[in-house]
Amino acid sequence: SISDQLKGFMETMQQDDGSYEEEQKRQMQNLAKEAETIRLLTQTEEPVSLDNLQAAHHIAYEEMTFLQRVQELGRKQDKHQEKSWQNRLESKEAMQEGYKELEGAAEELVAEAMENVDNGRETIEELRLLCRTVALAGRLASFEDYHMPVEIEGETCAVHVRLIHNADEAGRAEVSMEIPNQGKLRADFRLGEESTTAFIMADSPELLETARMAGHEFAGAMADSEFPELELTYADGNRLPPVTDDRTNNTADTSKLYQITKEFITAVVKSQKGNADKNI
Repeated sequence: SISDQLKGFMETMQQDDGSYEEEQKRQMQNLAKEAETIRLLTQTEEPVSLDNLQAAHHIAYEEMTFLQRVQELGRKQDKHQEKSWQNRLESKEAMQEGYKELEGAAEELVAEAMENVDNGRETIEELRLLCRTVALAGRLASFEDYHMPVEIEGETCAVHVRLIHNADEAGRAEVSMEIPNQGKLRADFRLGEESTTAFIMADSPELLETARMAGHEFAGAMADSEFPELELTYADGNRLPPVTDDRTNNTADTSKLYQITKEFITAVVKSQKGNADKNI
């Protein structure tokens, strides 16, 4: 029962030797040393607590695991199948709606687990962490910083999309896609009045070939949409995109940035499916 579970939690917290509180302090100290964990909390303006640190760590360093759980949660909720994350990537409002629905589904899952007498403290805490992490991902979405799962041939691809709003970087967006057993594909987009530049990086030569196939598909989609002239550059490894000194011609048309990132992700998905078909 819930009362039995709460009793167990309280007994753990009130151990005479204080080991529970010491363990909490140790976890907080370790998590507070993680630069990306702290960056996420700073960006979202969330208070520093063990719950928030754990959720930020989950997104920063265990993104694939988190998004696989998100994908599983979506499959259990029919309403989440109405619109995939990939298709939601058309506006801030559409993305926030998706995270809000997901947070509600996670809360329901925790409530159901609490009612199951067979679930122990570890199971409940794991689900509570999922719920907190979904909430933090939703908070990031308010800054147009999105962590979302995209399914490719039955496997979850971890996708991170970030629209950048710094005054000196208007019209810029970043996409990172972690593809199972292949590595990461990264793209940096800059939207100008006369041209759109895309700098695409891949972890391996094989993945770079996929990027080139995706780039061809992406270029066709952009041409059909009558975007400014597209300039594509490719590189393997973790090279940084070239820095443009003159950014006065950049445009901060957010709707176009959504379209660019969505079309690129769609192109990568199509390329991956094409590669899978060739290997049959």
